Amino acid sequence: MPAIFMCVLLLTILYQYKLRKIEQEEQKKEDEYLKRERKASLPIKRSLDDLDYFVISMNTLPFHKDATGRLATIQQTVTDLSKEKICNLTGISNTDLKLKYGANNLKLLSHYDENYSILLRTLAEWSEQLFREDFEADAIHVAQYAIQCNTDVKKTYTTLAHIYKKQGNLEKLYALLPVAETNSGMIDLKKAIYDVINEC
Repeated sequence: MPAIFMCVLLLTILYQYKLRKIEQEEQKKEDEYLKRERKASLPIKRSLDDLDYFVISMNTLPFHKDATGRLATIQQTVTDLSKEKICNLTGISNTDLKLKYGANNLKLLSHYDENYSILLRTLAEWSEQLFREDFEADAIHVAQYAIQCNTDVKKTYTTLAHIYKKQGNLEKLYALLPVAETNSGMIDLKKAIYDVINEC
């Protein structure tokens, strides 16, 4: 009986020790985060010259001068975005952005990042609309350009997959799978392409 009691006691002590250690580590992480956040929130505005600004290739994209309706609207959105500053800040926390560029620049940086997101969504819509209007070559061009921009927009990949499937170009269709896997974020782009492949 005493041996069992000692074992239970030792296990309890060990459990409490482990629990305290975990709590201390969590507290340390929280303290470090708060310290970084306080430092990051100082009203400092630093230069944004070293940002990797994204430039839209207006001369190479397939604009249709006689476009009307939805296609014209999409093209205008891309044209308007070309005059804006665009940055891909995906994966960089607000704290890290504030530490590097100053808290006063956060709103501006968020705007640049939002421009990037709008661009990727617009390119996906553009490619899809071109495909709907039977401009397959242009639809491929826009979709491939979006992929070069590291897009994770599902519609870009499914539109391209539909075109390759329609053309019977299985080599390019299956070559799209590893690219989709590389760019997958929260959405499984590879599965989306397989869904297109398996459609009747």
